[in-house]
Amino acid sequence: MNSCFLTAQIISKPYYYFLTHNTVLTYLFLRLPNPKKGKSFYYVHSFSINYSSNNIYLWYNKADYIIIYSNILYKNIQQCSKIPQKNIIINIIKSFPAILD
Repeated sequence: MNSCFLTAQIISKPYYYFLTHNTVLTYLFLRLPNPKKGKSFYYVHSFSINYSSNNIYLWYNKADYIIIYSNILYKNIQQCSKIPQKNIIINIIKSFPAILD
């Protein structure tokens, strides 16, 4: 499992999901700078659990920039089509606000 610091922009409003045993999960869709492959941004799914989840939901909105300390997961997800899609999922451990002036 890889741990890293990332700077990202929040593309979707953070969503709250209540799981079993008082576990709260916040889901975000993020946009990361991508200087390689000729594309300006790379879009990823991310989630946070419990304490940091609550902070993200209360403090951040769509279009905010955020610095996150996270783990990166790489998964093949089977959706409606028969071809599995490769997705990068970011597990947010801690977040920091980013001010761009």
